[in-house]
Amino acid sequence: MACHEIAALRLGMMNLIGIKDETTIRHEQSEIGTVLESPGPIRSLAEAKDFESLIKFYEISLTDLEEKSLK
Repeated sequence: MACHEIAALRLGMMNLIGIKDETTIRHEQSEIGTVLESPGPIRSLAEAKDFESLIKFYEISLTDLEEKSLK
């Protein structure tokens, strides 16, 4: 679901710019659900520490989403 990618992107961007809004963080985490518990591009995107990682994992997550949609 594309919601996972967007929610993880928002979490990653919030990390980078220092937004600590716990209500928004919990909301985005609930959108993603248990996917955050497993290693992978969504989790890595949500935990990005720099813009390079953010872009890299966003692109990977979109590629994964595209591959899933083709099946």
